[in-house]
Amino acid sequence: MDAAEVAARCCAGDEGAWAELRALAERELRPRLERLLRRAKIDPACDADDVLQILYLRLSDKHCRWLRAFRGKTEEELICYLRKAALRLVRDGLRAWCRQQRHFGEYKLALCRQPQASDKAFLVTEEHFEAKVLELLAQMPESARRKLRAICSTAAEVLPSPGGDAPAPGETACGGLDPSYPSSRKPPPSPETLRRYRRELYRDYGGLV
Repeated sequence: MDAAEVAARCCAGDEGAWAELRALAERELRPRLERLLRRAKIDPACDADDVLQILYLRLSDKHCRWLRAFRGKTEEELICYLRKAALRLVRDGLRAWCRQQRHFGEYKLALCRQPQASDKAFLVTEEHFEAKVLELLAQMPESARRKLRAICSTAAEVLPSPGGDAPAPGETACGGLDPSYPSSRKPPPSPETLRRYRRELYRDYGGLV
């Protein structure tokens, strides 16, 4: 085979020359590619057929730029040239596949990662939260506690009692309303008052939690 002539005819669009080139690649490249892909354990969806098809596309792409770069004369030189081109495609594909697998592995690792000491959000347990609330309540004057009890009562939230303090009249130890307390007690604060309580508490104690 006059390799230079075959390459030139392929560049000119000769279908017969392309048939010769494909037959040469099938005979000389396919067995090597199959062994290489098996050893590399690359994506099983990618096989020698895919590599050869991509190779033919690259050889014909951009006015046969790859074929025009061939400077050999013999069939052995053309085989060597095609082999290097095919290995280049396999190498690039393998690198892209490895990057994809690495990113996928990092994503799975992030999903499965156990909480670390630096992950403060994961370390806030119910016990820690209650201890923080009790610490905050111990620093509050009684006027601020009454505001907080009023907010918790309307929201039906549980408010721990710091240091065993007795609940306010008409309230449970957790800050809720006591149903046994006479209905003549003062009505609950208005929504505007509760909003003001929240603003004041956040202003005075927001930085402590």
